[in-house]
Amino acid sequence: MSASSGHPAAPPEVAVGPVEPVPVTEAGLGLAAAAASQGREWTARSLGMGLLIGALLAVTNLYMGMKTGWWDSGSITATVLGFSGLAAYGRRRGVPYTPLENNLTQTAASAVGAMPASAGLLGALPALALLGTGVPGWGIAAWGLVLGVVGVLVAGLLRRRLLEQEALPFPTGIATAELISALHAATPTEAQGTSEGRGRTLVGAGVVAMVLTWMRDSRGWLPGMVALPGRVG
Repeated sequence: MSASSGHPAAPPEVAVGPVEPVPVTEAGLGLAAAAASQGREWTARSLGMGLLIGALLAVTNLYMGMKTGWWDSGSITATVLGFSGLAAYGRRRGVPYTPLENNLTQTAASAVGAMPASAGLLGALPALALLGTGVPGWGIAAWGLVLGVVGVLVAGLLRRRLLEQEALPFPTGIATAELISALHAATPTEAQGTSEGRGRTLVGAGVVAMVLTWMRDSRGWLPGMVALPGRVG
């Protein structure tokens, strides 16, 4: 456009290229390197262990959610328990338990453990039951199945944008990746000793909690709460 027209010239167009991905953390690089060097991931032992741990997490989340309204994904717990249960077994069989298998174990466990919350068993369905509206078991199962399928599809659509391009920090995922990398980076003796110690601590704490809960809720030997002396305000 000429200068005599009185209108300023339009600015040149700027080509916008694709968004460059942000570098991932060291833990993510460790798992990516494992993916490139070790092909074992989808194995029966890792998936079976994940489903077993997930069933335990689902029961505990159901109880804890009904009591407090809060639940835990259990990724850290599943990582430690999976490594404790399968690392020594894999070495004895001559087939080491890989970081990718450990990741699959905790993924399956956290997915199963989250189903009580996803299916509404911690809030909506108990509220309907209190109002006198019952929901059949097949309806709950169908609802949970549909939500699981939709969740996987939505996660697949959002993965590239949230994880690869923007590389958003997910605290639980980062902590889990760091733990998996640390467990598998150590020597077999050190890793097994660490995982066995952590596994025993988790199992021991769970047993003590179950005994105390049974003594409190079933037998009434322990009070439900203890009032401290004094007051606020």
